[in-house]
Amino acid sequence: MKNKVIFVAWIAPMLFLSSCTKETQYSCNKEIDLWTKNNMDEITTMSRSKFLDYDKEYQQAVFMAFSPEQRKQIWIDKINEVLSLNWTNEERTHIKQLPIILNDYQKLFRENRSEEEKDRFDVVMYKWVDHAKESLGWADVLINAIIVNPNKLLDKKGVVSVGKKIGTESIRSIKTRGEGTAEGPDCNCSQSSGGFIWKDCIDNYGEGGCGISYDCKSYWIGCGAFKLSDCDGMCMGMGPTD
Repeated sequence: MKNKVIFVAWIAPMLFLSSCTKETQYSCNKEIDLWTKNNMDEITTMSRSKFLDYDKEYQQAVFMAFSPEQRKQIWIDKINEVLSLNWTNEERTHIKQLPIILNDYQKLFRENRSEEEKDRFDVVMYKWVDHAKESLGWADVLINAIIVNPNKLLDKKGVVSVGKKIGTESIRSIKTRGEGTAEGPDCNCSQSSGGFIWKDCIDNYGEGGCGISYDCKSYWIGCGAFKLSDCDGMCMGMGPTD
C-alpha cells in the first residue's frame, strides 16, 4: 500500500504538465514559434556559429527544428572547440570520449528513439560525469559547460558565451512586447532522465534548481546531456536579477 501511495504522489504532478510537441510547433511562445517557421530555410543549413547568436529560448526552438544530423553536429563541433583549450593529457583523453559516445548513440537525436537505448546512454554518461568529478576534480559548472550548454566554452572555469540575438531584435526588446504572446512557458530543465546528474540549471550567474511547474510545456528532447533528455521542469533561482 505504501508503494502505491508513493507512486501516486510522484506521478500526480506530472499530469499537470502539458505537452507542446504538436507537429510543426517548435515553441509554445507564439512569437518564437512563428519566427522559427518563417526562418526554416535558414535553419535547415544553419551553422553552429550562427546558432550561437541566439539566446537560450530561440536555441531551443531551432534545436527542435533541426534535423537529427544537425542536432548531433552541433555537439560534435562543440566538443572539437572544447578540445582547443589547454587541457592535461588525462583531461583531453576524457573529452575525446564524447564524440565516440555521440556516434554510438546518434539514434537518440530522432524522435522515435528507444527508451532502452536512452537508458544505456544515461548510464554511460553517468560514468563519464563520475570520472570527471572524482578523478579529474571538475566542478559541476565545468561539466555543464561541456555537455549541457551548447555555447562556446571560454575557459576551464566553465564560463560560456551568451547569445544576445532574439529573432532579429536585441535580447532586451522581448520585455517591451505585449502580453498574450505565449501559451505558457516552455519547460527548460529535466527532472527525470538523469536531470539530477546533468544539472541543467547552471549558467554564468550561478546554479539554481529544476522544479515542478504546473503550466510549463514539456518536450521530448532539449535538456540534459547533449540536450537528449526530456524537458519537464523549470529552472528556479538563477539568472540576472535586473
